[in-house]
Amino acid sequence: MRPGEFELDMAGIARVLNDTQAVDALERRTARVVAEARATGPRGEHAGVHEIDTIAVGETHHTDDGAVVDIDWPSHVWHIITFGSIHNPPYHPIERSAQNNGLKVIDARGGGR
Repeated sequence: MRPGEFELDMAGIARVLNDTQAVDALERRTARVVAEARATGPRGEHAGVHEIDTIAVGETHHTDDGAVVDIDWPSHVWHIITFGSIHNPPYHPIERSAQNNGLKVIDARGGGR
């Protein structure tokens, strides 16, 4: 490396992203995502009367790329609310809320988006 060149330290970035302060900030941001998804998600006969209320902050995992916080949605109709059906439009409540809060959803059930 020549003088003045920058070399990215990926291990250093991972350490910063797994640091207690970074994880605390990510957990707080994830709680805002969950609250917004629950507040703005669909309600009613076709969306499941209280299905949106089951969205919750899950576990935090430390990875080589930084911390990841799960969002749990133990609903049997989450896929219909998210992706829609012949009778229901797609709402994507978690994805929209995450995007509004500057986060990315990586869905373990279906890959990253």
